[in-house]
Amino acid sequence: DEQKRLQMAEANEKERDLDIRTVKDVCDVGNLGPLQVHGIGLVTGLAGTGHCPEGYYRKMMEQFLLKNMGERGGQLANVPKEASVRQILDNPNNCLVIVSAQIPAGTRKGDRFDVDVTLPDGSKAESLAGGYLQFSLLRMYQSKADLSDRFKNSPELLSGNIFAHAKGQLIVGFGNNVDANELKKGKVWNGAVSRIDRPYTLLMRTDGKSVKIANDVAVRINFMYQDDPKSRALHADFSTEENLLLNLGNVANQINQRQDPNGMNQTEMAKAVNKEVINMRVPFIYRYDHQRFLHVATFTPLNRTDPNLTNYRQRLQKMLLDPRESWRAARRLDALGSD
Repeated sequence: DEQKRLQMAEANEKERDLDIRTVKDVCDVGNLGPLQVHGIGLVTGLAGTGHCPEGYYRKMMEQFLLKNMGERGGQLANVPKEASVRQILDNPNNCLVIVSAQIPAGTRKGDRFDVDVTLPDGSKAESLAGGYLQFSLLRMYQSKADLSDRFKNSPELLSGNIFAHAKGQLIVGFGNNVDANELKKGKVWNGAVSRIDRPYTLLMRTDGKSVKIANDVAVRINFMYQDDPKSRALHADFSTEENLLLNLGNVANQINQRQDPNGMNQTEMAKAVNKEVINMRVPFIYRYDHQRFLHVATFTPLNRTDPNLTNYRQRLQKMLLDPRESWRAARRLDALGSD
């Protein structure tokens, strides 16, 4: 107990000169979990080891191919027009698969993430080695049986909005020949592209809930963490088809933003939705370290004219020279801006 008391006293002493009001004093960070999305896909280019079992998933794939095969869709441009959907699905060089992915928190439209590919129940496919995942749409699905007792025996799934799409070369064989089924599942590294923004949220605490305070926090973050709208193109290596999809999505978003007062424009890093919630994007410069940005953003001083800022900077300068405290000081200094 005495040791804990001394540790608490030491911690309080460290914070004594850091008495400044920051974002973390009025907000908590939310929306930290990934968003699970699924879809069905067609893997092509196999060496006769594929299979497309009959059933619900095959019917879904048949409908998808009927809508998207040929010049209009272009997703299966290498398939002759005269080939029927049944011929495609009966070809052992092709395989029906389940595509799963998690859209990470903080994702921005156009960001890429990994995809998992597995076989559906009843599949007799022997291997996915060498396969290529053709264009696949990823959505949230809800089992019809979970929605009503009337459909408790129904295998049907109800699909939601399209949140991402995926395609790319499969990588299989992660089990060092230990798992007998290791060739029947695979990944597509960075194979999925998000069609939505998933901003983090700052949740106002009960004692600080007001539209003015929430708006002040959003304004402060926008002032401190600005984004270059052109910088996003620097890491985008999309195909013509993907660019078209994203452009269509951007047009739709612009229309929605004109209709929706809560919409965020491309240059905004934060926007108060109401007195309880602030949506917050990750600036491009922090795109590879979201945790750092969340830490820095929450230590942003609420008032840039706070009279304690001078002492605060001086205290951080001393902390920066102490190896035990340099990490904490660096994050807090980052939150003060480049000056």
